[in-house]
Amino acid sequence: AIAAVDESLQLLGTLAKNKPSLLEFKKATMSFKKLELQIRKTHVTEIPFVEALISLAMNQDVNQDILSEIIQKLNKLRSRLASSVQLETENEAAAVKAFDELIVQLNKEINDSKNNIQRNTVLITETDKSIKDSNSIVDKKTFEVEDLKAKLEAEQESWRQETTTHEEVIAEIDKEIDVVKQCKTLFESKQFSSYVNSRLGA
Repeated sequence: AIAAVDESLQLLGTLAKNKPSLLEFKKATMSFKKLELQIRKTHVTEIPFVEALISLAMNQDVNQDILSEIIQKLNKLRSRLASSVQLETENEAAAVKAFDELIVQLNKEINDSKNNIQRNTVLITETDKSIKDSNSIVDKKTFEVEDLKAKLEAEQESWRQETTTHEEVIAEIDKEIDVVKQCKTLFESKQFSSYVNSRLGA
């Protein structure tokens, strides 16, 4: 749009200096139409202003004072368009900067997430190994406990058998002692002495 304004200003400057020929007037008309199309595409709010200027400029009876005023107003329009373009450029630059900063932030978050995943993976691996080692130790201790229980049960069974045997021996000895006591009592009794003496006397 600024280029179209510059072209129109150049043609208006020519028209303001000299009475335009038909060819120059047609060139100016085409330039103004081009300007109008550009303004309609990019700066809708300026359309009424531009249409009014074009309507005045296209009047072949327009005098030099009006042309000078139109040129001044077109210069002001150019300033507004330039400011608008500059603002759009600044806004675009700010948007690009914000987008770039967002990309940097997202990349940082992605890298942080990857690092967290790697750390968690290492932690999970170490934890899994620790669990396996612990399970191995538990299995080993369980086997040792079962082995000790089996040995203890075997020792207890052996002790029960020895105890039974010991009790049986004690019972036999007690029986023999009773027999010995009975024999002693018998030998020491008067009846036995009489019987022995009677047998010896015979």
